[in-house]
Amino acid sequence: PPAPPAPPVMDANATPEERALAREEADRAREEAREEARRAREEAKQAAKEEAEATKERIREEIRSFRDSFKHKKGKRGARDVVARGQNLEVKEGESVESAVVYGGNLIVKGTVEDDAVAFGGNLEIQGHVEGDAHAFGGNVILGPNAQVEGDVSAFGGQVQKADGAIVEGSLESFGGAGLGRMVAGEIKRGMQEGQNHDASADASDDDDDHDRGGGLASFILQFALLFGLGFLGQMFFPARMKELGDEIRANPRRNILVGIVGALALMPLAFVLCITIIGIPVAFALLVASMLGTALSYAAIASEVGTRLPVMRGRKTQAVVLALGLGLILLVSHIPVLGVLLNLFLLIPLAFGAVIRTRFGYRGGRGMPEPIFPRSENPV
Repeated sequence: PPAPPAPPVMDANATPEERALAREEADRAREEAREEARRAREEAKQAAKEEAEATKERIREEIRSFRDSFKHKKGKRGARDVVARGQNLEVKEGESVESAVVYGGNLIVKGTVEDDAVAFGGNLEIQGHVEGDAHAFGGNVILGPNAQVEGDVSAFGGQVQKADGAIVEGSLESFGGAGLGRMVAGEIKRGMQEGQNHDASADASDDDDDHDRGGGLASFILQFALLFGLGFLGQMFFPARMKELGDEIRANPRRNILVGIVGALALMPLAFVLCITIIGIPVAFALLVASMLGTALSYAAIASEVGTRLPVMRGRKTQAVVLALGLGLILLVSHIPVLGVLLNLFLLIPLAFGAVIRTRFGYRGGRGMPEPIFPRSENPV
């Protein structure tokens, strides 16, 4: 800040008014000087804050870019990359490695590193040859008298100490300060957590795949058991109705599909209308349950028709074997991702529901008007 102006020299012969005026001018000059100094301090603080934010952002970008590039390189290289976590690492004299990285420890290079040498949360000491860059995040870079670095050297949150005789062909930068050190340590910790989370997510995705495979098998077994049980019970207790459903499915498949689509479209509005009144709610519930039960039994009848036509175990098929073979084939096809959904929605379920509607659940009476029966004992008129 500028120095305050010197107080004016008072004339010994000045009048009291002149002396008072001179004092006011001196006070005003001091106040202006204080205000100027305050503005200068605020501007300096703001500039320092902006510079610190820019430096922090640059450090974050450096850490992210190095982490991403190292992951990319790691997938293409072999066992010559050396990585240490939570401990020190030393590249011994006469030893040559592709790259050297340390998390939470010190890195000492006495041999040769063909690419980058990086220390996260520790010091990087170079007494040998680094053909790439040398970076220390949250520590110092110490270059010995025999150190040779062909790339850039930087210390984020630390200092670069270069001895006489050390050779650096690239740039040399250091960003010190306790605040930067804490920030770098936080970035390192977050980066390591992201890496662990990435590995955990990969393992979780594998577990999810196993779970999906197991869930698909369980769904297949449950559907097969439910439909086989309903179909077997229907054949035991309602054999005539199941035969009537099978005959209708075999005789008029196209008509049953059309009737099933129309019936399914009309079922939901009808149930909604019935639910308007209290009396109609149980009726609507019973209608939906009966429709689903009848469709499941008719679905089993379709499976029996399919199982009958399979060229397997000719002459030795029982009704249970026929039902099991047909259900197994239909359910296997139904679990094909797109084809199975289309097959169920537009063929099998409409066919089963239409057969239930047309046969009134397998109970279709004789056709035509009933003939009157006259007693034989009556005499004609």
